Amino acid sequence: MIEYHPFPPFIPKDCQRLIVGSFPGKENTRNPTDESWSYGARRNQFWPIMEAVFETQLPTKKAKQNLLATHKIGLADIIQSCERSKNSNLDSNLINKTYNPHLEKIISDNPIKQLLFTGKGVMKEFQKHFRISENVELIALPSPSPAFMMMTFQQKVDVYKSVLL
Repeated sequence: MIEYHPFPPFIPKDCQRLIVGSFPGKENTRNPTDESWSYGARRNQFWPIMEAVFETQLPTKKAKQNLLATHKIGLADIIQSCERSKNSNLDSNLINKTYNPHLEKIISDNPIKQLLFTGKGVMKEFQKHFRISENVELIALPSPSPAFMMMTFQQKVDVYKSVLL
């Protein structure tokens, strides 16, 4: 079954950093809600990491968007549609992918200085399928997926803090 990305990229005015992920989990693509917006899967650690980094609570989509806009951070994913082998959320099980046709334009039309990838695999796939200015720094962050257990939650927070603050 082909699944389509349920959320448009979030690009605030004067976006200087773009956090780039792969594709939402199946619970988000099959039943998208405001609560599941961008990294909103129940087990995903992205928003708890952001809350710890910025020492704030982010209970709503609006609160999350306000935080991102304040810090000139955008969100986008590289995959527009795909299928899942084994009905799994793992990036390695995403097949028959089509890529986000707007991503290069988003990057070229905004004063983006850094692309922050939600894992080394996402960065490698981006580099394989997209072309951008050499003036943009590429940084692989630790995956916020609960499946990435090579680092503790606090270690992930520390890395995100070192890049975002």
